[in-house]
Amino acid sequence: MTNIPVERTTLSDETLRDQMAAQLAVFAEQLETDLAAALDRIDLNAALLLGDLCEFLHLSEAQRREVLGPQASAFVDLLDADRITLPEVLLAVQQLDLA
Repeated sequence: MTNIPVERTTLSDETLRDQMAAQLAVFAEQLETDLAAALDRIDLNAALLLGDLCEFLHLSEAQRREVLGPQASAFVDLLDADRITLPEVLLAVQQLDLA
């Protein structure tokens, strides 16, 4: 993994951090359930993962585009246009790898 410099922000409210941690844990559980695999065994496209996370957090379309940037947004939009979900894409990839 590449070390990309990131401007870090902190959540100042401990309750907000606890709520975010709880929501991320639910997201992780749903991901494992949808893909029938442990997190350490799942190979993910970062754009799809972040897009799904934005949806899970009920971010607006504009917020999702801000998170993803133009190129990743276009990629996710292309898949969304075909109504392909992240679990479907990853399961298809897994099946191809098994063939």
